[in-house]
Amino acid sequence: VLFALGQTRATLKHWGQSAQAFEACAAAETHRVQRARALGGAGMARFMLGEVEAAKRNLEAAVELRPDDVSTLISLASVHKRLGGLDSA
Repeated sequence: VLFALGQTRATLKHWGQSAQAFEACAAAETHRVQRARALGGAGMARFMLGEVEAAKRNLEAAVELRPDDVSTLISLASVHKRLGGLDSA
């Protein structure tokens, strides 16, 4: 339910509420893949809020859980680019 709420809030561009829902989902989730998806959603919501360091933390945690998730890797590269780290992007 929390993941769906995060998605709905993101669709409505309510980034703060989206990030909170995704982060609550990640905290409660025990399944590795679902937790990674929630962290990825939280990371992108934080990125949209301009909270780039928080976005980086969430996305890095998601990549640790699912290092083969191309979408999350691309999102993390965007964060690194915003932070000025083109080499790490």
